[in-house]
Amino acid sequence: MPGYSENYKIDHDGKRVTIIDCEVVGHLVFDEDFAYPYSIHFQNCSFAGNFVIHKGTFKDVTFSGIRHGLYLFAVNGGTFESFNFSGSSILQSDIKIQGGEFRDLGFQSGSSFKNSIFIGACKIKTLALMDAIFDHPVGIMQVTEVSFVLLRNVQMTELEFYDGDYGSFDIETKSTINKLKISGGSFGSLRIRSENIAELSIEKHAKNVDLSLGKITFGQMGKVNGVVSGCKIGKLEFSPSYIHKDTILRVLNVSIESLSFNGLVNYGQLGFSNLELEKELSISRSDLGKTSFINSNLSDIKMSFEDSRITDTFFSKGTFPQRIAEDEHQQRQAYAQLKKINEGKGDYLEANHFYAKEMNAFYRTITWRKNFWEKLNLCFNKYSNDHGQSWQLALAVVAIGSSLFFAVYLLGLNIRIGSISEPEDRDYFLKCLSYLPEFLNPVHRTDEIAKGIGQQASPWARLVEGFSRIFIAFAIYQLIQAFRKHGKK
Repeated sequence: MPGYSENYKIDHDGKRVTIIDCEVVGHLVFDEDFAYPYSIHFQNCSFAGNFVIHKGTFKDVTFSGIRHGLYLFAVNGGTFESFNFSGSSILQSDIKIQGGEFRDLGFQSGSSFKNSIFIGACKIKTLALMDAIFDHPVGIMQVTEVSFVLLRNVQMTELEFYDGDYGSFDIETKSTINKLKISGGSFGSLRIRSENIAELSIEKHAKNVDLSLGKITFGQMGKVNGVVSGCKIGKLEFSPSYIHKDTILRVLNVSIESLSFNGLVNYGQLGFSNLELEKELSISRSDLGKTSFINSNLSDIKMSFEDSRITDTFFSKGTFPQRIAEDEHQQRQAYAQLKKINEGKGDYLEANHFYAKEMNAFYRTITWRKNFWEKLNLCFNKYSNDHGQSWQLALAVVAIGSSLFFAVYLLGLNIRIGSISEPEDRDYFLKCLSYLPEFLNPVHRTDEIAKGIGQQASPWARLVEGFSRIFIAFAIYQLIQAFRKHGKK
């Protein structure tokens, strides 16, 4: 049995037992399995020995303004409505909560914890760490049925999650954490809104422990060195905020269903490598700055782009979906920036590819009624060689177009080809066809072909020949341009 100081009092108001100014000089152990009908509040008490709860059913257990020495503070079992440290308590001892069921578990209200805290193998509905100082690591392992974990205005050396099942984990703005480590467990959502985290590690380490997160939301980020690796994420979102210039955040070998940048301004270094993006990439009203996507294929996803800047972003070994934005104006803006990105890294082949996509998007944004001449120019370039990208299309235009003009020209010379099954008609057809290469020469002599065939050129034939020169010259130029796409800058 522990010893007690004589100068203490108990305030019992029928619903709550308050033990005030009590000094416990021995060990205090709760090991009886019965229900305590009252809330218990230890106020301004000190404990010189172990404080241990093995079993029992409790309402609210609260510690405010307490002092605890270097002995153990432990909860190994029991059921609690709430269990809270508050009111500027100072605990020098290890705190181990290795069992039990808690509706609310709290470390808060100006308390200071001078040694390590371990929470494991228990059930907690709500875990709150608020307005408190933690001088040593806090480890949380195999905690289940957690609906909400909140960190608010804490100063913490290290916080690590090993395993468990957590609904929502929220780190609010004024919290300071030297090292935050999540190496296992299942999280419904993780919101990090503090810019005072020095090291961040969301990385699977044990083979037999999974790490999955339904949603990660990054808010303001300060001088953090962070890595996210080897886990499954439903949605990774960067909310309206900025990333500090000294931030380094790497996302490696991660499977993500949806990636979203919404109102982000990135001054730091944000890198994605070997990213498996399954459904969607959204970039809205953001400046991605020095963000890199290395070995990340984006071809099979839905992409949304709106009023954003990506000209400093690096894309390597990645392809894009057919549509980058819902709106054609945004689509053109995105392709223009992708063209500039590839020009900056010297990949002019890919830059020309995005130039063609930019022009095609521009073509779809203007109308014949308001921009007739602009659209006509784009139309000629689009359907003659796809803005310099397709020599096959250009060759087909030359062959088909010149053949049609030549056929109409022959009709203008009153030439009618008979049955090519007849030797005379077949010979005459081949004679006329032999003048097609000369017809393809835009500077051939007028009426020279007609004289060779033995016909008199009519005004209609001369008119067709004149227009054919313009068309063939343009088509051949487009063919040359398409052939030069690998050599031009």
